[in-house]
Amino acid sequence: MILKSLAEKHENHSGTQMKEVTHEENHAWCRTWKDEAGQYDKIDYTLSVPGDKYDEVMAQAKEHAEFKELLRG
Repeated sequence: MILKSLAEKHENHSGTQMKEVTHEENHAWCRTWKDEAGQYDKIDYTLSVPGDKYDEVMAQAKEHAEFKELLRG
């Protein structure tokens, strides 16, 4: 659901437009990069979740993780 929502939101954006959004100062990529110190680190997706959507997104992520665990059984 998260990826589908993201794809629908940005389906008409160019690569340049996406880079401007994803590399915006003080956002997820910028906070992870930290002057190259984190260049090989995974970007924590929770850094990119807007504050007003945080609880909703984290609840969906938890539900997704629980569902995946059930499938592994």
